[in-house]
Amino acid sequence: MNATSRAVEARDLAREALSDVADQVGDYIQVLEDGEGLVTHCFDCSNPGYVGWYWAVTLVTLDGHTTVSEANLLPGAGAVVPPPWRPEVNRETVARHRGDR
Repeated sequence: MNATSRAVEARDLAREALSDVADQVGDYIQVLEDGEGLVTHCFDCSNPGYVGWYWAVTLVTLDGHTTVSEANLLPGAGAVVPPPWRPEVNRETVARHRGDR
């Protein structure tokens, strides 16, 4: 079995890693192959405040051992996210709009 196959099959390790940082992990979504021995397992976020978000756990397999590289909460296609940041000088303020300045 090659390193990527080992990492793909380590879905339980990815879910276990999330149990240390998250309490509302939903269904398994998919696995993404990021490179030789490097994969990301994706799980739905079941927190009602994060509809459309998902957990991504990246695993690496090296010398026959698979370990967790990182875990992130990421916005999916339907996630509510803030608008892009704009410098203060480009923002419309209430005072400027009213003509107070």
